Amino acid sequence: MTDVRLAEHDTFTRIVFDIAGNSSPGWWVDWTTDPLQQASGLPVDISGENFLDVNIEGIGYPGDAAGESVANGSFGGVGIVEDVQLTSIFEGRAQFLIGVSGPPRSYSVSLLENPTRVVVDIAH
Repeated sequence: MTDVRLAEHDTFTRIVFDIAGNSSPGWWVDWTTDPLQQASGLPVDISGENFLDVNIEGIGYPGDAAGESVANGSFGGVGIVEDVQLTSIFEGRAQFLIGVSGPPRSYSVSLLENPTRVVVDIAH
């Protein structure tokens, strides 16, 4: 995981997770009202009314992959997204929480290649 980028568009907010290498990561994503860190189950202090729990599989531990790795913490927010946080990388899974204002909304997740990116679009 080398970068996290956010962009506001007319009808959606996009979050892009840049991944080093040529892997094909998996993911699972779901809305929650109770943001908890994977593995520990501890609450996460994050801004927002509802939270998209984004888990990306097949991620190396920081320092294992070539190039720079993102650190746990906040990547800020834009538009309806109040905050994006990397809570941890544990057993090959990176967990991000996306805090949004208002109710849960429609979203889509896609994989882009060359370079590898997981893209989450959240409708306005």
